[in-house]
Amino acid sequence: MVKYTHRLSVLTKLRTYEITDDVLMWEDEDGKRGSLDYDDILQMDGKFDPSRSQLNKYVLKIRSRNRPTLEITNTTFNGFNDFSEHSDEFRDFSIALHQKISMKNPSVNFKKGSTPIGYILSILTTLFIGIVLLIAALYFFTSGMYTLVMIKFFLVTFYLPSLFRYLKNNVPATYDPQNIPAEMLP
Repeated sequence: MVKYTHRLSVLTKLRTYEITDDVLMWEDEDGKRGSLDYDDILQMDGKFDPSRSQLNKYVLKIRSRNRPTLEITNTTFNGFNDFSEHSDEFRDFSIALHQKISMKNPSVNFKKGSTPIGYILSILTTLFIGIVLLIAALYFFTSGMYTLVMIKFFLVTFYLPSLFRYLKNNVPATYDPQNIPAEMLP
């Protein structure tokens, strides 16, 4: 039995998932339990989903017929803007879960990355913000506000690798659960 524990956010409890022969089970730290039959799973979505405080966050969403979507990440909420990573455990759990689900329910749709519309909007938003920042930088530079230009330049430069990694890793596609794409796992 493979287990994985994480806490999604301040609004959730620490939750332990366990892969069994027939169901995906979980138990929250307050003792509440739940399970999801593999036959009820419709779709699994894997995504690289960074934020300002979680630059290496990966998400696995499990959509089913009769339950809310389960969201499992490779990070655990510890406090405000404080997350710890459990990438190795998450990787092992994800691989085992994919294998079990594909064996028990071959009709599950496995998708990676953003939705096609979401991906196009990400690219368009990135281009729009880039153009606005370039125009603002030119304006501030010609106005003699060199310090402001330099501060903006360093802020943008800090987040650019994460942005490019996000765009590269989240190209929408389906995948074979026996051959999980490397960009879906930490």
